[in-house]
Amino acid sequence: MLSRKILTMINIVLLAVLLGLMVEVALTATTSKLTLLGVYEDRFYNFDFSSQRVSNANVDWPVTILFWGNADDPKVKKIYGINVPWASSMHFYLLDDPSKGWEWIEDRGVKYIVRLGPWATCPNPNLVVIDFGYVYMHMRVYGSEHLNETIVKYNYNPSWGRYVLATTHMDEFPFERWSGYSEIAEWWFVVQAQNKGYPVAFNWAYFWNDDMSECCITNPYADRDQHIWCQNGFASAVRVD
Repeated sequence: MLSRKILTMINIVLLAVLLGLMVEVALTATTSKLTLLGVYEDRFYNFDFSSQRVSNANVDWPVTILFWGNADDPKVKKIYGINVPWASSMHFYLLDDPSKGWEWIEDRGVKYIVRLGPWATCPNPNLVVIDFGYVYMHMRVYGSEHLNETIVKYNYNPSWGRYVLATTHMDEFPFERWSGYSEIAEWWFVVQAQNKGYPVAFNWAYFWNDDMSECCITNPYADRDQHIWCQNGFASAVRVD
């Protein structure tokens, strides 16, 4: 017989499908922190975009994780296993190989239903604790396209080796009435990798995309645009061999 926990998760997934949440609603956002970053010959922006247009008024979520060493898109997604089938694609603009020029990379990412529960979202002394209950955790992964037998996405430079960059955020479950809290989602994805034996470095490097302006809101459902900025600007690193 199936355990009560498994039956509960099956019911949750069925509920989401019945609610017609097969495509995530994307909300374009504005930031003052859009910055072009570079390592060796590589160039990339510190946010992904809602469409193929570079603009601080067309961003989606900040880059929060570097997967490096010998990483690529399939390897990274395999860390996290089977995910829910509904998620919208976003776009990332990068220069990995000067001979190829700048590229727009599209990815829908991986998305999971997670029981998060109470979480302190606001630093002291203005402590705010929100009981999130179930949420979606969503991560998109970006790398330049390389054609072997299939298309594999990764970037390369002498310092990071083969690497991909990831953006993270949470979505309200099940209606996705708000999205945000990239810092919490970053933590969740990095911890999952750490628990599976991958070496990690939390808050490894500053990526100039910090915005803690909405971490202290007490009711995410009342946020004006339902796009909640809450990230410290420091990306974590996960080594993938």
